[in-house]
Amino acid sequence: MAAESLASLARTPGDVALVAFHVCLATLATASNLALIVTLLSARTLLRKNNYIYTFSIALSDLLVGAGWFYNGLYNVHEGLGLAYHAETLFPMFHGTSLLTLLAAMVDRYYAVQSPFRYAQKMTNLKVAIIISVAWLYPILTNVGMSMNPGGGSLTYNGYTTMIFNILILVVMLFLNVRLYVVTRRQVRRTPLSNDRSANVMIVASGLFILLWSPNMVHSSICKAFGACLRFVNNASNPFITTRMVNTLVTPMVFLMGSPATRAAFKELTHRLGRKRTVKPLPTLNDP
Repeated sequence: MAAESLASLARTPGDVALVAFHVCLATLATASNLALIVTLLSARTLLRKNNYIYTFSIALSDLLVGAGWFYNGLYNVHEGLGLAYHAETLFPMFHGTSLLTLLAAMVDRYYAVQSPFRYAQKMTNLKVAIIISVAWLYPILTNVGMSMNPGGGSLTYNGYTTMIFNILILVVMLFLNVRLYVVTRRQVRRTPLSNDRSANVMIVASGLFILLWSPNMVHSSICKAFGACLRFVNNASNPFITTRMVNTLVTPMVFLMGSPATRAAFKELTHRLGRKRTVKPLPTLNDP
């Protein structure tokens, strides 16, 4: 395995600016997802609600992707560890987990808004945990299967399969986002004093997700189905992967600041940590 740091290869001010941008992106993505995870763990009552369990899962997978960008984005990597352990396969695998979890969360919020009484009766924390487990296991098993049979299927078949899957995912997410917006607006007109903003937060998060992921999914579909690929020197110079990476920063910020409950929990956490740093020990009797 050989890995060359992009910082050591920087020759022009543009190269330095590119490296600085991706260092900031990886740092902020890691820090924001870590802050969201710690906030949810500090307010255990939030994790008893299904939508925050989905949020925790998305933050965890995005944390792995953001931390991995220090390596996958800031180094030119040439590995011989096999497909399952390749950085360009391993970290996007966690991105796939984020995609599937967000899709499940959109369905969950739509079900909760459309049929609140039936949702409260049928959707338990255990069922949500099972759905999230599938969202984590499916990309992992797919990655392992590809590594065990790297030549399975023709390139044309795999390309068209990828294109159909990407189109299907985008269409389903766009449809759910529009339907969730329509149903939420209808519910707000019926109960204008409702304080539940979880559906609104999901609409914003999924809308930004579609916006930032679409360029990469379109390029990936065209590249694998028709062979019309744009070539880039490394991941850092690839705008399609970069916009997808920006989503790992945007999503936790939306969940952290957009939800009144998580915002209040984050403020309480920061105040609690601030008090611990400012409180001084009381003097003892032996002190002069």
